[in-house]
Amino acid sequence: MLKIVDFIPAAVTIAASIIAATWCMSQGSTINASTTAEKGRSSVWGTALNYFGALLIFYGFLSGLMLLTEPASGTVKLFMGLISMLGMVLVVTAGKSRGDEESIKSTLGT
Repeated sequence: MLKIVDFIPAAVTIAASIIAATWCMSQGSTINASTTAEKGRSSVWGTALNYFGALLIFYGFLSGLMLLTEPASGTVKLFMGLISMLGMVLVVTAGKSRGDEESIKSTLGT
């Protein structure tokens, strides 16, 4: 039977990921707004921070769920690593194209 104490590590992990993601997204939005006002286009760094913030929320919830379950098997750890690498590729790709939909599609080859 689970006690309230068993939820503390997962709650701390999820809360920390939400705080970090909020910081990334607010900084990314500030950078994008400033660059758009000055140059008329969004910034690579601002776009990357926005995408990285969304990725942090996803990883925080996934890590919190993993803390609540039984010890993770090797396959789950491999899947988590694969998702992490693919997520970082997405962040770099989207950041390189400054978040423009046509540029992202051409970079990913779709």
